[in-house]
Amino acid sequence: MAAIRATEDPGIAIEFLHEEVEEITQAPDPAAATRGMVLAAAVTVPIAGPLMTDAATEIAEAIAHRKADLQETDEGHGVEVVFPTTALTLGRWEIQEIRPLPTTVRSVSMAETFASLRSQAAPTAASRGEDLYVFARDPEGRVQYNRTGRGGAFEGWEEVPGDMVSSSQPAAVARGGEVLVFVTDADGRVVSNRVGEDGSFAGWEPVPGDVRTDTAVGVGSRGGTVFVFARVDEDRIVFNQLLPDGTYDGWQDKSIAFR
Repeated sequence: MAAIRATEDPGIAIEFLHEEVEEITQAPDPAAATRGMVLAAAVTVPIAGPLMTDAATEIAEAIAHRKADLQETDEGHGVEVVFPTTALTLGRWEIQEIRPLPTTVRSVSMAETFASLRSQAAPTAASRGEDLYVFARDPEGRVQYNRTGRGGAFEGWEEVPGDMVSSSQPAAVARGGEVLVFVTDADGRVVSNRVGEDGSFAGWEPVPGDVRTDTAVGVGSRGGTVFVFARVDEDRIVFNQLLPDGTYDGWQDKSIAFR
């Protein structure tokens, strides 16, 4: 039967035996035949399986559209249809390669491919509806994120868009239908990004005000207001408020000294 594996390319590969290729290419409805095989294979796959189950129709349609290539590539043992790993996070199931079986491309761990990241600082997390977002700073200072959806499995680490190199670990907070993440940039300025209800990021923006810090910020929310706390010179703690209308109230120093 069809099988799903993570490959060292890297990629997500679905293997179809010769008999399954014939079934797909000869079926009155190739997409329906393929979908049944994908669903049966996804049940046994950790991490990626629930996501591929949700996307089974799209995956099947992409494969059925290339049924002539399946038949041409099959040398009698079947084929392997390869998708990019980003399909799990971006939801675009575009075929990367079709190759004959057996293949010399090694398998790798699903967990290693989609759930591992090395970070020298603690991660942070916030939830929005059924989605849990986890943020971490990689060894190069890039801000990475991972998330779970309805299936409960993590989709895999991906860089937060915007080419940000941070000098501190991120801090995340949820507000309404969005998740906000804050970091300090290379100059010590506090910047933020936000992911909305459609799952897209808005882009990095500086928090207004002339505040510099060499440590991570703290964030929290009350009602519709987000509080951002920063440690500045002389160990003072200042804070800013992101108001419900989307504007900042300005950095305030209430002489909260930390000793």
